[in-house]
Amino acid sequence: MLGKKLRLDVESFPRKAKTAADTEYFFIKTAENNLSFDRVGVLVTIKVSPLAVKRNSIKRAAMDCFKDKRQPERGKGRDVLIIFKPKAGSLPKKDISAILKKYVVAI
Repeated sequence: MLGKKLRLDVESFPRKAKTAADTEYFFIKTAENNLSFDRVGVLVTIKVSPLAVKRNSIKRAAMDCFKDKRQPERGKGRDVLIIFKPKAGSLPKKDISAILKKYVVAI
């Protein structure tokens, strides 16, 4: 799991942020922040899975993809929000990680 400093409160994310990636399983939105590091937030609604265990599993898989990512040296950081679509509920955890890792490198 990511440290608390690197986690983003989803409610504080700006509504008019630009979409960095759009797949059949999730959206990735980014916005600049005034900090020197990136923060990550994950949004998994009840439409994805009615089971809280499955939703939390998806969140953990998404956060683990960012755990090993090194922070680039730059003046401003970014807020990254991952919004999962209902179709993601049918995927196993390892597939979610594999699909998401392709997009984490680009961000």
